[in-house]
Amino acid sequence: MRRDRTPLDAGGVTNTARSTGTPPTGLPLTPGSTVRVPVAQTPGLTLVKTADKSSVAAVGEAIGYTFTATNAGNQTLTAVSISDPMTGLSALSCTPAQPVTLAPGEQLVCTASYGVTQADLDAGAVFNTATVTGQPPTGPPLRPHSTVGVPAVQTPGLTLLKTADTASVSQVGETITNTLTATNTGNVSLSEVSIDDPLAGLSALSCTPAQPAVLAPGEQLLCTATYQVTRADVNAGAVSNTATVIGRPPTGPPLRPTAFTLVVRFSGGGAPPGRTPPALAWTGAPDWVGPVEGVAAVLIVVGGLMVLLVNRRQGRGRGGAEPGQPRP
Repeated sequence: MRRDRTPLDAGGVTNTARSTGTPPTGLPLTPGSTVRVPVAQTPGLTLVKTADKSSVAAVGEAIGYTFTATNAGNQTLTAVSISDPMTGLSALSCTPAQPVTLAPGEQLVCTASYGVTQADLDAGAVFNTATVTGQPPTGPPLRPHSTVGVPAVQTPGLTLLKTADTASVSQVGETITNTLTATNTGNVSLSEVSIDDPLAGLSALSCTPAQPAVLAPGEQLLCTATYQVTRADVNAGAVSNTATVIGRPPTGPPLRPTAFTLVVRFSGGGAPPGRTPPALAWTGAPDWVGPVEGVAAVLIVVGGLMVLLVNRRQGRGRGGAEPGQPRP
């Protein structure tokens, strides 16, 4: 049997007693007496919000919330309703339907779901606050609230890959086009992502997006640059250099992944790898042949032939045999 809550809600119990008597003469007497026993009014309302996940780690992961409002006082509460302003939260499903009247000890239970966003992972937790409102018979409304936080497991990651448009080079002055790709491989956004390549003679990096960049998980920073092979590269047998990348996660120290070294080898043509052709001794003369020097060379050859013919004729005049013939 449900107890009558009216005296408690009214703040007290009022009772009037009357007695009736008839004197020997005159009208009957009906004296009365009223007494009021006050009742202490202690309105109370609580709200507990719970989540079905202890942590989250991925965008789109679902969290189920349960909201329980309880009339914790000794008075009936009317217009009891729960609200949660969290953006992205589904509509509340409540039993009984709200707004509702709750007697002391009764409850209003609601449920809702929420999908984790990238902003939640970057923040490190999913926090939000719900509020319940209830009106006691007298006095202001009751408005307790409840906050719950679900931690986000952050796993920042950053990689760098460097490639060239050729696997080998063969001569000085040959152009190599390098492509450098930085990728956010973690589950949180990275800011101030930038690539550095200290190779002397490398052109300025041309990057998309412009660096420093902000990269969401899975996004990339792509840079290109060109380089011309030098004699030192040919002597070394390869073009070798190391690039680096840096990025800052929402919390913790910056990421500086292992540097990536690219080697483009020498394939021949010109000097053998690792050796410079020997230099000729310098005589003080120019290293080119002009018209005068060419004529002098021709005259020397002609003079030599004339000397040879004269010697042959002189040999015949002395009775000498032709070269290769026996003497008589």
